[in-house]
Formats: sequence, C-alpha cells, structure tokens
Amino acid sequence: MSGRVFGRAAGVLVCVVLLVSGCGLVPRSQTPQEALGLPQAETPFAQRVSIEEYLRSEEPVLAGFVRALAERGGGTIGFHPLRQLQICSDRGRGEEYGWRFRSETLYVVSVTDVDIDEIAAQELSGLPYKGTQSPMHGDGSLILRSGDPANGGEMEIFYFPGERSSLRYESGCRPSDGSMGDMGEYVLPSTEEVFSDLVVYPAFDKDTKQPNPPPSTDTGQSGQSAQSGGPGDESGEDQ
Repeated sequence: MSGRVFGRAAGVLVCVVLLVSGCGLVPRSQTPQEALGLPQAETPFAQRVSIEEYLRSEEPVLAGFVRALAERGGGTIGFHPLRQLQICSDRGRGEEYGWRFRSETLYVVSVTDVDIDEIAAQELSGLPYKGTQSPMHGDGSLILRSGDPANGGEMEIFYFPGERSSLRYESGCRPSDGSMGDMGEYVLPSTEEVFSDLVVYPAFDKDTKQPNPPPSTDTGQSGQSAQSGGPGDESGEDQ
C-alpha cells in the first residue's frame, strides 16, 4: 500500500472514527459496513495479513494508543475479562480455519474528546482503519468504531465524558503463517505484562460485580471512582 493511500486511511481513522470534536461525517465512498467499522474482510482469507503479523505489528500499536490514553488519565487501566486467542472459521468462504485475537475490555478515566483526538493522531497514523462514530447522546457519550476493511480487524471505543471510558479491539479471522510455531500452544502476554508501566487493576469486583475504582498512583488513597453505564461498561459480560 502506498504512503498516500496509507495516509488517507489514517486520516479517515482520526477524523471520522476517533475524532469526537469534529469532521464526523462518513465519506460518501464508504460502504455501510466500512462506516460501522465492522470486520467485513474484503481480502480472500489466505491473502490476509497473518495472525502472527497482526500480533507483532498491529496489536502493539493499538495497545500503545490505549497506554497513552491511560497515561493521560493518570496512569491506571482497568481490564475485564482476559485477552484471548481462539481458532476461528471464515464464515461463508468454505472450510478455511484460522485464528482470532480479542483484547480484554480496557477502562481508562479522566480522558476527554480532545485527548482521544490528539492521541489518535500521534499513535494510530499508520493503521489503515476506517469507521465512524455514533450520534452524540445527551450526556455527551459516544460509541466509536473503526475497522480494517481488507483484513477484518476492528476497534471500539465507548466514550463517557467525566466517567470511565472503555476500549476493545480484535484481529478478525486471520490465517497463520507458522512463524510463531503452533498457535494452539502460543501463550499471550498478560494484561499486566502488556501494560507493565501502568497500574493495572480488575475493572469489576469479583464478588459484587460492581465497578472498582482505579487505585491511586501516588498517596495510596483511592483515585477517581470508576463509573458504570452504557454498552461498554457492563460487569461480567464480554462485549
């Protein structure tokens, strides 16, 4: 893919998907599937970027975006449930089996629409994602979706101003190129390992299922209380 096309795709991501403060219209050239950011892979299964390359090159970029948001919000990140690597089939295209990575749902606090805009421009400029945002609700909340139309990966952001916002991303069904050995034996790094420079905590209480407040990063006192609400902030359910 040329630099020009790559830059154009990145511009769609920043302006249409993750930029809450403006340029929120979907380009007329996009299909409804692209506009929703759904993982509708256009590339034949065997020709898609492999799951190994996704884990090496794309997932760290998405994690870096989440990390930068968490750092902007004070250095804490909640998670629920565990990240997964699962076998999958490419529905509708015959008996083609591959692997799908799904991140945990990650929670950040004290970030604004301006933060999302700025950090997306810094961290995600190299990804060929396309998508859009939902209409803004009365409380200012938004659902932001972005997807890779060629390979089927996607990211979702559930933004709640003044509360905690959540993010998640996945690869879509990808072939394996064998470069990491048997993917059935591959062990994903834990959330704590991926975000070792942040304070990582369970997003929900194990017993009550209620949101946990993020730990303080300085005095040992509780930080800002985590708020629940909206489709990206439900206890005990994988979104």
